[in-house]
Amino acid sequence: DKKVVDLPLTYIQRLTAHAAMSGDRTTSNTNGLALLVPKSEARHVRSQLEVTGLFDKSRKISVANAESVHAILPGTDRKQDEDAEGDKAVNVVQQQEEEEEEDSSSTEAALGTRSHGASPPTQHIPSGHVCIPILQNGSTHEDLCSVLSQIVVSGRTKQCLLVQAQLPQSAKAKAAQTAPHAAMVTAVTQYVKQHCFTERDELPKDWRLTIAEAIPKRWEEHGDLLLLPPNAFAKCELLAPFLDDALYKCVLDSFNGRFRRLAVQSAVDAGIMRQSRARMLFVLGSGIGGEAGLSGVVTHIDNGIKYTYDVTKCMFSRGNITEKIRVAALDCSDEVVVDLYAGIGYFTLPYLVHAKAKHLHACELNPDAVEALRNNLKHNKVDDRCTVYPGDNSVTCPEGIAQRVNLGLIPSSRNGWPVAVRALDKAVGGWFHLHENVTSTSGATQREEWVLFGEELTSVLKGLFLEATGNSWTISVRHIERVKPYCPRIDHLVYDIECRPSPAEAMT
Repeated sequence: DKKVVDLPLTYIQRLTAHAAMSGDRTTSNTNGLALLVPKSEARHVRSQLEVTGLFDKSRKISVANAESVHAILPGTDRKQDEDAEGDKAVNVVQQQEEEEEEDSSSTEAALGTRSHGASPPTQHIPSGHVCIPILQNGSTHEDLCSVLSQIVVSGRTKQCLLVQAQLPQSAKAKAAQTAPHAAMVTAVTQYVKQHCFTERDELPKDWRLTIAEAIPKRWEEHGDLLLLPPNAFAKCELLAPFLDDALYKCVLDSFNGRFRRLAVQSAVDAGIMRQSRARMLFVLGSGIGGEAGLSGVVTHIDNGIKYTYDVTKCMFSRGNITEKIRVAALDCSDEVVVDLYAGIGYFTLPYLVHAKAKHLHACELNPDAVEALRNNLKHNKVDDRCTVYPGDNSVTCPEGIAQRVNLGLIPSSRNGWPVAVRALDKAVGGWFHLHENVTSTSGATQREEWVLFGEELTSVLKGLFLEATGNSWTISVRHIERVKPYCPRIDHLVYDIECRPSPAEAMT
C-alpha cells in the first residue's frame, strides 16, 4: 500500500519566497524547507532525496516539534482528506497573495511563520515524526515540486508534509563554517558588500562564488605572519580595485588574532641563489609603518631547531622535513662535514645540533642567507663548530678536509659535483648526499629511472675523482631517498653515495 504525495506548487512557492526574505541563503541559515515524515520512514525518504540531489547536508535531520516547525501543509491518513486540505491550503495562499498587495506584513502572518519569540504554528505537529531538510537552491520551484511529488512513502501513517523548519546545522557544516578558508571567504564577502559598492545592483551575478573561488585555500603560517600563495585574489577582477590596507586587515581579522602580518609569495628565483620574492602587504597595529613595521623576519621551529629569516629575502621549504630528520639521525661526531649550499642552515643546523658534527664548513652565495645563517648558528648555540664561507663555493670551499659533503640544491646540484670531489678527504674518502630532481619518462618505471640516473652519476663522479686525484675510486650508490614529488613525473631525490679510494691507492 503506497502513496504518492502531491504538493501544491503555489504553497511551495510561497514558503520558498518567505525563506528567501529571512536573509541570505548560506550554510549558516538553518531556516528552510523540510519534509515532515514518520521516523520509521526517514531512512527511505532521505535516500530518495539523496538520489535526486535535494537532501540538504548542511542541516540535521531532527525530531519535529512546535519550536522548530514554522509553517506546515497538513496531510492526513486518507487521500480525500489530503485533497481537501490541499485545496484549502491553495485557497489560503491565494488569499494571502491578494492581501499582500495591501499589507506587506501579511506574508508572515498568513503563512503561519513567526519571528523569534512569537507563538508556534496552530497546526498540529504529529508525534513520532522527523524533519528531513531539503535544498531549495539550484532548482526552480516547478522542478522542486515535480521531484517531491514523486517520492513514495510507505508505512502506517502515510504522511509526508512539506514544512518550513529551523533545523540545527550538521557537524560538517559547522566545521566548514569555522574553517579558516570559510571564515576568510565570509569576511571578504561581507567587506565587499558593505564597503565596495554603494548600490546592490552594482554587484554582478554570482559575485559571492567569484570571491570564494579567488580566495586561496592554502597558505603558509610563520608565527604571526600569514604568507599567501602567488595567485591569491588573482582570479577575481571584482576585488582588484579594492586590494588595499582595509581589505588586508579584513583578511587578518578573519583569523581571530592569530596573525598580525600579511604577505604574498611570488615564484622563488630560479637562479642559484634561490631568493624569495615574497612581498609584505600589511601589518596590524596603529603607528606601524616603514621598513621596521613591514618587516618580514619570522622564526620557525623545525625538529627542535630554531630558524630565523626574512621571508621576503630567503626561502624556506617545509617539504624537506623528512630529509632533515634523516640527517639528524646520523652520527657525525667524528666527522668534518661540508655543506655546499647552506642557505639559512636548512641542513647545516641538523648536522650540528642533532648529528653532532665535529665541525662543519658552510658555503653560501646569497648574502641575505649568509646573514640569517650566522644568526641561526648563534641562536642554536653551535656557532663554535661552524665556519661560514660567503660567496661562490667553487672558489671558497676548502679542499681535502671532509668525510661527508651535503649538496642540497635543486633542481640540480651538478655544478657542485667537482667542488664536492675536491672537498672530500683524499686519504679515506667519505659520503656525498646529493640532491637532484629526476624525471621519470613513460617508457620506464619510476624506480628504473632513479637507478639509471644513479648509474650516470657514479660514472661522472669516477671521472671527476680520477681527474682530481689521478687515481681510481670506488663509487657506490648505497641508498636513494625520495624527499617529495616536485611536479608530475619529477621527484626530488637524495642519493647517498659512498666514495672510497681504491685500496692500493689509499695505501700510497
